[in-house]
Amino acid sequence: MAYSKRPSYLMNRSGIWYFQRGVPGELQNEIGKKVWAESLNTRDREQAERLVLEHIVKSDKEIERLKNRATAQDRVATLPISERREIEEAGGIDAFLSEIESNLVQHAFISAGQPSHVSDAIGASSLENAVPGDRTDREYNRLETAQARAQLDEVRRIINEKSRVLSKLGLRLDGAERIARADQPGLHEVRQDRASKSNLPEQTERMYRYAIRRFIELHGDLPVVELNREHLAQFSAKVGELPHTTRRDIMDLPFVEAVEKGKREGIDTIADATRKKHVAALKTMMAHALNEGIVTDDPFAGYRMIKPRQSAARQSDARVLPFSPDDLNTLISAMEKRGLSASDDEYWIPFVALYQGTRQEETCQLETADIIKIDGIDCMKITDAGQGDKKVKNRSSVRTIPIHPKLVKMGFLKHVRRSDNHRIFPTLKPDSRGRLGGPYGKRFSRLLRKNAGITDNRKRFHSFRHTWTDAARNAGVDAEIRMRLAGREFRETGSEAGYGTGHSIPILYKALAKVDPFKR
Repeated sequence: MAYSKRPSYLMNRSGIWYFQRGVPGELQNEIGKKVWAESLNTRDREQAERLVLEHIVKSDKEIERLKNRATAQDRVATLPISERREIEEAGGIDAFLSEIESNLVQHAFISAGQPSHVSDAIGASSLENAVPGDRTDREYNRLETAQARAQLDEVRRIINEKSRVLSKLGLRLDGAERIARADQPGLHEVRQDRASKSNLPEQTERMYRYAIRRFIELHGDLPVVELNREHLAQFSAKVGELPHTTRRDIMDLPFVEAVEKGKREGIDTIADATRKKHVAALKTMMAHALNEGIVTDDPFAGYRMIKPRQSAARQSDARVLPFSPDDLNTLISAMEKRGLSASDDEYWIPFVALYQGTRQEETCQLETADIIKIDGIDCMKITDAGQGDKKVKNRSSVRTIPIHPKLVKMGFLKHVRRSDNHRIFPTLKPDSRGRLGGPYGKRFSRLLRKNAGITDNRKRFHSFRHTWTDAARNAGVDAEIRMRLAGREFRETGSEAGYGTGHSIPILYKALAKVDPFKR
């Protein structure tokens, strides 16, 4: 039997799907209710699963905003003396926010072209008596415009300064940010500009947003024209202190608090590869700013992250290990004891990864339309094209490969034909980021650790891909064919590079058929 879980925040009432989410207890008075509930106006479950994602994101942002508001006072002590004094002189955070709102009203008033009080200051009657009428009007209007522009620039400068203080407290005012960024965009605005001109997966955009958020928590929301190499170097040194976790109660915390909570709970810090991704995300943003003319030079260009030296033993401990034939037999026995059989989706996912060398998300998101015949050979397409919100790691990941004859013999194609859904494994449900592999991966980990008793943390779902690679090497499969089957980039050199479309399906099939993961 397959063990699946109903998607979070979905509730069915009389056939209609609703977004329903409890409001955290400490925020219920602020929001004025205990539960968010809103109709998704559909009876179709799959459509509801797609529609609910937008509501989850919106509610996440609102919870983050209110939590930041509640804890902002604790962060005042971390501000420089001059900025703390600004808060104190205003009368506290609420009064400081009211000041900015008044500045916004003032900005809107001047921008709308309302009369300034320049006539009172210079004496309009004196001007009228000094020069003829038309000339008087023109000069009066020039003075009026210059005065308004000066006022507008000064109000914008004030709003900009106060917005930077707010960002350090984890607070944001949309109106203030729009004004502050009208002439001097920050990293958030650069990311938004880049997103509008590209079509990146949501998972990638989420990674960019997270890296930018952590950078701003350290340095404040500075305009990109003010950023320098030292800012990135400091971020690179500090970001490695963050705990390695996906827990929302930690990830939502400001930088310093997340680090402290991770230390208290004994959570390992993020891997060096993750730290490198965060630094790379910021370098990507600055490169885009340069390309779009937002900045005239890129201070992050050429920056190389200093990688901490690790002992050979520690590097070995961090490696993903392949499954041994004994591990595979133990795992299969655990699946059978768990009640999984050939009629269940989650029975097939490990076998597909084992015999095809596919990644976790590539496997879980397979659609029935991805199963085709070429030259009489059953094949599967690994692609981000299709009906669902599919993802691949990179361009080399997109491929069409034969289906291993062992899978066909086991009845995999019969399971594909049994599906009455566009997906081969329809019982899998996406997480808040739309990933099918995430929730499944957690269940597989429990199966591996608790049921199969394989507790070595270096052995995980990705071990299937390592197992397949070793089996392909042992079978004498040519390196270029291995790369093609596994969806890795093969770098050719010389004049032949870039020619042709690669090996034919019959050649790939002949090579794949030799791969036996159970052979010692």
